[in-house]
Amino acid sequence: MTLNGTFGQPGPIGETQGASMTLRAGFWPAAGTLSVSILIGPGQGGSATTPNGKVGVAFPPGATDDLTWVTLTQLSAPDVNRQAMAGDVTLANVYYRLDATDADGIPVTSFNLPFTMTIHYDESDWQHAGLTDESALNLAYWGNGQWQTLLPCAGCGLDTAVNELTALYDQTAQFALVGTTERTIYLPLIIRK
Repeated sequence: MTLNGTFGQPGPIGETQGASMTLRAGFWPAAGTLSVSILIGPGQGGSATTPNGKVGVAFPPGATDDLTWVTLTQLSAPDVNRQAMAGDVTLANVYYRLDATDADGIPVTSFNLPFTMTIHYDESDWQHAGLTDESALNLAYWGNGQWQTLLPCAGCGLDTAVNELTALYDQTAQFALVGTTERTIYLPLIIRK
């Protein structure tokens, strides 16, 4: 596993060889992007979690036909249209992108089997976004020029007791935690005499 990215603030980072990265004293998360990469293949799955621990992905064996590098990047904001949501759906402050390339660096956009995404969110993530109903949280992906929600789906779910959302998907994309907002409609008052 490798850890790379723009940390926003200087801090010494020590690296160990193999499947882990050690962050030493002086490192603290800052605005910007952080990413984790894993290598998966036909007979081996794999899993990764963003450095802030909010987003995890798990790939089953057989998700790809060839060796594939999968990169999970936590984002401070989506780099696509934040407004392209249907109805009263609003982004809820948890954003990430999943990218994949084969051994030759050619982009991989879909997988043979769905992978599992687990989102751990804080109450403040959805409340500060102006959302009013935690039970309406969903995971959206950017596709065809708009945000599209994944739930409900088989194997997916939302557990508000532990602030965890689980979804299955089979393509690379940019993802965001979303929810619904209440909107008040004001109608003119008409009085007949």
